[in-house]
Amino acid sequence: MNDQSQITAHVQDVPFADLHLSDLNPRTIVSEASILTLAGNISAYGLIQNIAGFTEENGIGVVVGGRRFRALALLQDDPRFQTISVKMAPDLETAQVWSTSENAQREALHPADEIRDFGAMEKRGATVADMAMAYGATEAHVYRRLSLANLPEPVIDALRKGEISLSNAAAFTISDDEKLTLEILENVRGQGESDHRIKKMLKPDAVKESDRRAVFVGLEAYKAAGGRTGSDLFAQEVLIDDPAILDTLFGKKLEDAAATLQAEGWKWAEAIGESYIGWYQIDEMKLSRIYAEGGALSDDQSETYDTLSDQTEQDVLNDDGNAQLAALQAILDGSFTDDQKAHAGVLVYIDTHGTLQIEAGLVKGTDKKAAIDAGVLEQSNHVGSTGTKSPISQKLAMDLGRIATGARQDAALRDPDLLLALFAFQLSGKSGYTSAFGLRKDDVPNVPSTEMSGYTLGSGPINQLDAESVL
Repeated sequence: MNDQSQITAHVQDVPFADLHLSDLNPRTIVSEASILTLAGNISAYGLIQNIAGFTEENGIGVVVGGRRFRALALLQDDPRFQTISVKMAPDLETAQVWSTSENAQREALHPADEIRDFGAMEKRGATVADMAMAYGATEAHVYRRLSLANLPEPVIDALRKGEISLSNAAAFTISDDEKLTLEILENVRGQGESDHRIKKMLKPDAVKESDRRAVFVGLEAYKAAGGRTGSDLFAQEVLIDDPAILDTLFGKKLEDAAATLQAEGWKWAEAIGESYIGWYQIDEMKLSRIYAEGGALSDDQSETYDTLSDQTEQDVLNDDGNAQLAALQAILDGSFTDDQKAHAGVLVYIDTHGTLQIEAGLVKGTDKKAAIDAGVLEQSNHVGSTGTKSPISQKLAMDLGRIATGARQDAALRDPDLLLALFAFQLSGKSGYTSAFGLRKDDVPNVPSTEMSGYTLGSGPINQLDAESVL
């Protein structure tokens, strides 16, 4: 290769029509969107850096600046770009070196430097649109960089030195306490700390606006009560900075909802802080359940219900139809009578989506006898169902159960036929929720999916099969 330090190149004004993309240019794949953005940049600010070319048989080939060439092709209605200044390579070897060197030596601006530049441009009065045009970037990208530009200088310095990552720096944007920010920065420099951990250190008590409590209370009600909010611009979410205020509002609104329901005639209404109420919780509270008395539809209503249900399955039901179907379904589901409400109550809670949920028709143990006497609750045949305390302790009851299990196991071992009978009973599904064995019933395919000559289920003696193939 020749000594490139001795290259003598000149700049030549060339009609754009005489230019073409040289085969020496290594960039063959480009983004159309980026070319459009670059064309806008060149139109606004001119061609800041010349393209480079080499005289070939069919004209001047562009060996450096393929993206600029493609962008200029979109600006040929503008007289300013119909003639282009081209830096000309004196020979083929130089053109080849240029085409490789241009792309190999290109280095993107470090994010920290870009952040500082965006901040400086903003202070000079540049608009977001101006900055996006100048950098050939989207406005969303500019906004993200500008939010980082407001960080304390030590944070940006740490980013420039590689002591924190770009996403780490973004995590610091949730804090408006510079003293705390710098304290946390010192703790995480060079530690490879996660973004989530940094956010928790900056705002350990903050909760997201998607928290069920915040959804139920409402952001505006929280702010009206003096609650402060922050923001995580990169996660595009609002942070609740005063969870104590949120908890107070949440509890009061939930209690108000319970009071409203009790005013509708229920004997009692209790607010539950959990996000879910299962059967086991109802059982632990020793509550019995009564059910709403179902209603009946007229012939016309039944016909309408069937029609709307069919439309739902076909996914063609409109909003009015959905409302009408819901009203008919409410009739079928029925409602609780005044007598039922007089002996029962409701549990009120907020689910994970922030929606009010109600478990209605629950009778407390102390009210069961009166509910049974009133005919709104059926007498249970289970021992202890009326709330009578068992004469033995729970521990003794468990031990007696284990003794009974051992006795059954011993009997099964002494009588294999009993073991097989119990096994068949469980597999039949007739044992209900009671299991004779700690086993799971699964369907085990034992017939080929396609017809196979010579195979008949049960046609051969089992002892002819390999034991491992059976298992």
